[in-house]
Amino acid sequence: HLGQSDMQRLFAAALRNKTLRGVNKGSVLTSASRYFALLNDYPVTLRLAQQAVKAAPDELQYRLNEAYWLISMGMLDAEDS
Repeated sequence: HLGQSDMQRLFAAALRNKTLRGVNKGSVLTSASRYFALLNDYPVTLRLAQQAVKAAPDELQYRLNEAYWLISMGMLDAEDS
């Protein structure tokens, strides 16, 4: 079992890898996003979900994840769509 600081360092190290791109980078960002959601750090959760969309804009699941967090945080309503 890794502690919180170890997990954060692990995600940071993975994301510093310059060869990590596209769907693979999006996958790491999504995992990090879910991890921060478990910590109730929703601003970081949303930011990471948005970065996953930027890393792989054609990956529908990443867009759905972002929408989920926006809705959960009360930041998306009918007027925004």
